[in-house]
Amino acid sequence: MAIKPNLVMVGIPIILLATGAIGALGLDIDGDGLIGINEMNLGTNLISSDSDGDKVLDGEEVSTYGTSPTNSDSDGDSLDDGTEIEDIQSNPLDDDSDDDGLDDYEEVENYETSPIDDDSDDDGLDDSSEVELGTDPNDDDSDDDGLDDSSEIDESSDPLDDDSDDDGLDDLEEVQHDTDPNDDDSDDDGLDDSSEVEHSSNPNDDDSDDDGLDDSSEVELGTDPNDDDSDDDGLDDSSEVELSTDPNDDDSDDDGLDDGEEVQNSTDPNDDDSDDDGLDDSSEVELGTDPNDDDSDDDGLDDSSEVDDSSDPLDDDSDDDGLDDLEEVQHDTDPNDSDSDDDGIEDGEDPDS
Repeated sequence: MAIKPNLVMVGIPIILLATGAIGALGLDIDGDGLIGINEMNLGTNLISSDSDGDKVLDGEEVSTYGTSPTNSDSDGDSLDDGTEIEDIQSNPLDDDSDDDGLDDYEEVENYETSPIDDDSDDDGLDDSSEVELGTDPNDDDSDDDGLDDSSEIDESSDPLDDDSDDDGLDDLEEVQHDTDPNDDDSDDDGLDDSSEVEHSSNPNDDDSDDDGLDDSSEVELGTDPNDDDSDDDGLDDSSEVELSTDPNDDDSDDDGLDDGEEVQNSTDPNDDDSDDDGLDDSSEVELGTDPNDDDSDDDGLDDSSEVDDSSDPLDDDSDDDGLDDLEEVQHDTDPNDSDSDDDGIEDGEDPDS
């Protein structure tokens, strides 16, 4: 069958036909790996080895890469086939070679990411997701907080803010302490998580020492949020607050009895002399008198006066002479001598007394 080529389309010099050189259609005139008849069928230029100017020989486009020899950008991604094949090794037949949601041109020209790696920074987020989030697809930790961007998404923290809840702990530290990176006070005790770490209290427990005071109250009082009895007086810090004693002073009234002992003895831990008899509570405990009774032996003399007079504050008649200690004072007799005037008659029976 006679071949009638379109001379304008294929660009065959008229001289070839005029000289009877139609046999040239069986030759590869331009050395691109395609003979003339194939070039005619493909619509390529018989005398140009790279018909579409994409720096890939027409024959290679057809036989090796399956790309179009008449379209410099076979996949329509705005990168010519030669650039895709030779420079960036992307797929010239796929506008998104790595299937990450970004076309190859965007990856190369806009974001400088790899068009053949769906996760250019290997952080667990594909490049398209990073672009949508505003994170850096070339930096696995966009906010430099020690957590890669994917982990931040898993933790619901902000991959663009190193301290998502602005509590003074970066998001990595929050993960290390098992606190909530989106809540500045994970245990809702009034202390932000950073302050808890500074005080070595538990940022996930509002009352780290289980003493009845939350950690914030302990810090305000100056007590130890990790010690239920900060002053080691036998009363936990919460009880001290209820009693208005000083949780940082084991003896709030400085009477020689620590606050726990005062509570055990039912004395006032805020009053050094609970019964106002002139003897402090510690002295009463040592003497065995009642620190809540100003006259322990009910003889009419308060305990302090008995001590001053050297009488027994636990015996209403210290010398057993029939006169109680108050009467001895009234008669100016010796409460420790049954016969003050040594006349052989006990003071209780002596009319002279």
